[in-house]
Amino acid sequence: MPTEVSIVRCPDYDQKTVLSSVRRAADLLGGINAFVNPGERVLLKPNLLKARPPEAAVTTHPEVVRAVIRLVHETGAQAMVGDSPGIGDLRRVCERSGILAVVEQEGAVLADFDEAVTVNDHTCIRCGICQSHCPQKAIADLDNKLVINYRNCIRCFCCQEFCPSGAITVGRGWMLNLTRS
Repeated sequence: MPTEVSIVRCPDYDQKTVLSSVRRAADLLGGINAFVNPGERVLLKPNLLKARPPEAAVTTHPEVVRAVIRLVHETGAQAMVGDSPGIGDLRRVCERSGILAVVEQEGAVLADFDEAVTVNDHTCIRCGICQSHCPQKAIADLDNKLVINYRNCIRCFCCQEFCPSGAITVGRGWMLNLTRS
């Protein structure tokens, strides 16, 4: 089966112009309803390389993200925006690029691909057992707080299994949370 794409010229990043161009591109492929159904959760994955303002053209422009969120919401589906930035954490990259403001303004959900391990600082006793059992050495104690290096963490559950105080939880991850009812 051949792959179909549509290309529509968009002369600037004016909000109305971008929405019109994105809508036209979707319409050329049968409309957004050909891809999205009411009640679905739809992951939008813009390019979020690093924390730069929109005019630097390093990330997908926030008005393009806004337009796609609006099309998804028009179908009655929930838009989720996520990526695993090459440089920096998702929230900072989204904030600097203007995408976080768009996500919040449009009522979408920010889906962080990396945050699956959490540490309850109130129950953590700083014994170091989780650190010594982590095969990837992805846990550090910085300023009396455990920090997970999500780039190194393989979600093996060792930290959770060995934690004597139950302070560490390895979550379901973004993909399973996306499919959760």
